[in-house]
Amino acid sequence: MRILFFLLALYPICLPAASQTLVPGRDEHMSELVAEVIQKVVEPTVSFLPMDQRSIIENVEIQIVEGFNVFGPQAGYNSDGRRVVYIPSVDLALQRDYIWTVVIGRAYNTPYFPEFWMSHALARLSGDFDMTRGGTPLSPTDFFGLDEADSIDLFSYYNESVNGFFAASIADILFHELSHFLVEDGIFDWTTTDPATAIKIELSADEFAAYLHSIYVQQVLQDYQHRDTFNLQGRVFSVGLVDEIQSWLRTSGVTPTRRYPTLAERLDGPTRAARCLDEALKPLCSIVQERITVSQDRSDIVAHYEERIDRGEVFAVYRLARYYLLGGQQETGCQYLDRDTSDHGRSSGVNQVLWAVCLDASLVWQEKSRGDRLSEASRYYCDAWKNGFNTYQRYRDIIDYLGWPDHCSSG
Repeated sequence: MRILFFLLALYPICLPAASQTLVPGRDEHMSELVAEVIQKVVEPTVSFLPMDQRSIIENVEIQIVEGFNVFGPQAGYNSDGRRVVYIPSVDLALQRDYIWTVVIGRAYNTPYFPEFWMSHALARLSGDFDMTRGGTPLSPTDFFGLDEADSIDLFSYYNESVNGFFAASIADILFHELSHFLVEDGIFDWTTTDPATAIKIELSADEFAAYLHSIYVQQVLQDYQHRDTFNLQGRVFSVGLVDEIQSWLRTSGVTPTRRYPTLAERLDGPTRAARCLDEALKPLCSIVQERITVSQDRSDIVAHYEERIDRGEVFAVYRLARYYLLGGQQETGCQYLDRDTSDHGRSSGVNQVLWAVCLDASLVWQEKSRGDRLSEASRYYCDAWKNGFNTYQRYRDIIDYLGWPDHCSSG
């Protein structure tokens, strides 16, 4: 498949070189990367704020914490009442990988690349995955099966752009979370605040973050021409990741407990401010429009994925199968699996779990005997177990009961 190279505008801060894929919870550069943005972007920006606002932000402690949070970074107060912004290290790793998947998707003219990758990565981070058996998540280039030459070409051509976008997204995250301390009722409890109020506060924090970004560009960089462009560069990736995670939660049978504005709402202002008619900004603005379109299309989950199934997309089959299975509609979910006659999706551990469950319940492959279905269920349970997935704690007991396949050791 031919790679379509395209030019991307750069954020003016380029971070130290880092691996293309940051290993969740284990990357020693995370604190350094955030510290770099704080030193070069946040602190100079804050120095231009009025004294009352500056005194608030200067007393905020920013902590990089281990692990993964589906709700991402959070602003709040610790047990001593001090202002704190918590940034999970794994969420930052996903941020960089998400940027790479957007770039790879653009290069291969496939807007759903980020969704494919995030579904794979988030399943491994959901608490149902054992790193000691399944290894660490694949890099995006490995996951998409790109050959070595294409991987090298992509990495060498886009690495500087990805570094710049990553810096911009970190800056946007920090500006947004710090803004929660400066907007009215900015710190709130998601479990008790009504969705309309939460969305209003999120948009207020976005708006103040854009103001902070404009201070950085005009006062620190003294670049008046690109005042709004840099805000858009960071925003599209920072909120784009949030949107992907929320989509994954919805199709995993989970109703997100936290309400966010839509991607269109969060990107509309920055897009208009950046004046996307500018020829130099067309690649970036095209990315923005692509992510908004994908997000809006997914608002009706079933209709969206049914349409993609009709176009022959195997991934969409598993997306709806998982949606129904984890939502308690086992028979409907298993019926979707029967629509995959290609074997293409069955090498994924999370999909092997779905097949094992449906075979165990005799809801697929009705033309086969019960014994054959149980034998296949054992094989899929075993393969999923070897691939690191623990979604069902009864794995070991079931495989013991059904009999371990020849290729799978019970040790």
